[in-house]
Amino acid sequence: MSDNIYRRYPTASLSTPLTEVPLMRSIRPALTTALAAAALVLALAAPVFPATAADASAAVVTEPVPPAASTFTTPLKTKSYSVSSYYGPRCMPLPGASTFHAGLDMAAPGGSPIYAIAAGVVVATVDGTTAQAGYVKLRHRIGGVTYTSFYYHIWKSTTQVKVGEIVTAGQRISEVGTSGVSGGNH
Repeated sequence: MSDNIYRRYPTASLSTPLTEVPLMRSIRPALTTALAAAALVLALAAPVFPATAADASAAVVTEPVPPAASTFTTPLKTKSYSVSSYYGPRCMPLPGASTFHAGLDMAAPGGSPIYAIAAGVVVATVDGTTAQAGYVKLRHRIGGVTYTSFYYHIWKSTTQVKVGEIVTAGQRISEVGTSGVSGGNH
C-alpha cells in the first residue's frame, strides 16, 4: 500500500460510471431547518438576567410584568416569507453590516404584518431611518424565565403598539421593512 494519503478516498473521473461514485449527501437542508428553529428561540428570545447590586443605584423604572406565555407563533404568517440570512457567522453582505448575524432574517414583502411570538409587554420602540434599524422590543415570561424578543428593520415602530402595552401571542405589532443596514425587506 502506498503512503499517498489521497489514495484513501475514492476519486471519480469522466470515465467513471456514476454508479461507482460514492454518494455524498449534504446536511445543509437539515441544518438550515434546525438553525431556523434555534434562531427563533435563541436570537429572538434572549434571556434577561437579573439586575446586579451595581445596578441598584440606577434609577428604578417600573415596567409592567409580562403575562405568562402559554402559546407561541412565528413572527410572520407561514409560507409568507423565506429565510434570507441565518443566525451566526456570515460573510459581510453589505458595507457596514456585521460578520456575525444576531438574528434570523425572514424576507417578506414590505408592509407585511409582524406578529408577537408570545404574550408579553412592549418595552421599547424605535423608528427606523436609512442609517438606523427601527425595532420593537418585547419582554416575555416563559416557564418562569424572562426573555426579550426584538423585531428589527421596521420603519414606524408605534403604528400598532406603544411602550407599556400588553400583547398576546400572534398580535400584530408592526410591519416588515428595510430600515438601517439592509439589503431588502425582511
